[in-house]
Amino acid sequence: MADTIMRGVLAGLFAAVADSLIGIAAYLELGTLTTAHYLSELIFPHHAVNLIRYGFGLIVHFIAAALLGVLLAIIFKHFGSDYAYPKGMGFGLILWVIYVLVIPNIVYPHLDLYHSEMEAGVDLIGHVVYGLVATYYLVKTEEKPAV
Repeated sequence: MADTIMRGVLAGLFAAVADSLIGIAAYLELGTLTTAHYLSELIFPHHAVNLIRYGFGLIVHFIAAALLGVLLAIIFKHFGSDYAYPKGMGFGLILWVIYVLVIPNIVYPHLDLYHSEMEAGVDLIGHVVYGLVATYYLVKTEEKPAV
């Protein structure tokens, strides 16, 4: 039997790599900040992001991604993987809303999370891609019933 937790962790980590690559590409091409930048600002408010703080943001990003991958694996296990990709996209969109509205208002209510509309759009795309990549891995590693 496939291990739900391990599948979820791997799905989340692979998806975090995809999300990070989108963020890094946008950072290099458009100058937008990455998820690790935002998390660094949440962890260390009122401090400039430096390499060490960025590293902490990146570590938190991957830990959260692994945990959320487990949540998505559990959702698929209990509710089925029919319409898997729309569910994965929806999961990524819900994560983005939580990331944009809920977490900053709990941790640091006056933080300007995004510095431009472009950053918000890139981050939204990154979260949708996270949901799709995690879903892809979970669907591909799903245990099929014996015939």
